[in-house]
Amino acid sequence: MAETTSTQQPAATSKPSAKSNGITKIDGVKAALAKLGQKAKPLAIKEYLKKEFGLDISTDVASNYKKTLAKRAKKAKAKAPAKAAAPAPKPAAALAAPKAATGGIPLKDIQTLKELVGRVGADHLKTLIDLLGR
Repeated sequence: MAETTSTQQPAATSKPSAKSNGITKIDGVKAALAKLGQKAKPLAIKEYLKKEFGLDISTDVASNYKKTLAKRAKKAKAKAPAKAAAPAPKPAAALAAPKAATGGIPLKDIQTLKELVGRVGADHLKTLIDLLGR
């Protein structure tokens, strides 16, 4: 029994060593994907983590974390339209707001802009606005 307890303690203490320079392995993989791109191979992720953070992970762990992060992003993206659909009944309250509250831009124009952001994305819409503003 005493031997079992002593072998369990090192396993529990190995978890805090998963952090190196204050970053967890999954956060390191997230940073690597941000830097190298979502199509980065596990070997490239492994090398990046070793070079940048001094973290040693296997390519299997890098691949697993990459899949986990992709699933999380997919779930978050699926929840985003659900949240956007929920406030839809609220524009009726915004109709009562005076024009000065919106800076003189008609509510219908703001709603159209919101629909465009939803369809093409904020970055693409900003690029288009910048192009047309020239």
